[in-house]
Amino acid sequence: MSNILFKNPVEYQRFRWYKIYTPSICCFCGKTFSKNDTISYGLRENNEYGCSCSMCQNRFITQICNELYDIKHFNKIPSPQTILWKYLDLAKFISLLSSRELYFTRLDHFSDKYEGALCSRDGLLKFNTDDYKIRRCIAIANLKSDGIEEPTESEIEERYNKLRSQFDKNRILNRERTFVNCWCANEVESEAMWRLYSKDMKCGIAIQTTYERLFKSLDPYSNVDIQSVQYINYDHNFYAYSNPEWYKRKSLEYENEVRAVVRNTTNHIIEYNKLVDVDLDNLIIKVVTSPEAELWFTDLVREICRKYNCFVEVKKSNIQIPIYY
Repeated sequence: MSNILFKNPVEYQRFRWYKIYTPSICCFCGKTFSKNDTISYGLRENNEYGCSCSMCQNRFITQICNELYDIKHFNKIPSPQTILWKYLDLAKFISLLSSRELYFTRLDHFSDKYEGALCSRDGLLKFNTDDYKIRRCIAIANLKSDGIEEPTESEIEERYNKLRSQFDKNRILNRERTFVNCWCANEVESEAMWRLYSKDMKCGIAIQTTYERLFKSLDPYSNVDIQSVQYINYDHNFYAYSNPEWYKRKSLEYENEVRAVVRNTTNHIIEYNKLVDVDLDNLIIKVVTSPEAELWFTDLVREICRKYNCFVEVKKSNIQIPIYY
């Protein structure tokens, strides 16, 4: 879509931003959308984007695309001014400044083995039972659409096994084709995050931005998707059925993670990471050094920023300032 209708990256970004916060009603007749309604996107007479029900789609000056309306999408989208933090060490910070690219890690290369998982070992039996019921119905429907009105049990099982095999193959491929860049949503710094993601607390660095700044600083043609992580119990919740990259274990809920995701749609998997162009002047609000950093380190970070033409505020964290008893 971006290559056909949107030659202008600024205009493509404007359209994607509108889609993120799609209104829940038709811009023409006021109909409220329901789950799985087909909605249309297009340009209106005032050169503003709009969304419409199927009955009103011909009222657009230019129609762009049709999609299913999914109310669950809005539970995963932070507000534009949500404050985000990225904690990293000096080497990764310098790499970001010099390359002006955000580093995305392939999903199957995270240390957390639950990344991209469907369920836990304890939940597998329940999942297989539920999945068999659903996929068996799909197998029967597929056979009938192929002209086999009364399929035999062996035909149903054969088609089910084929569908399940393809599903399992796609789950593995999804982990190899999905790349993630992680942020922490929090109004203030998190001491826990400092200790988790700074290898050396005396040389840790945090970047502050917002959801809107992160979205608008990335190359729009890279089609990066940014949402809040949902935390689930993998023993019995199978919400990660179709897009497991948006789910993590309940025990990690303290992270308040917002992640940027980009996908590789090619068949040949050779990449272990992705680099996406980023406008640092738009991205970074301020840079904060670790609460345990010495003054010379903060001065060094400030000088490094100037060297790479990144003119932002650099200050030391104040979460451990002296107090009185």
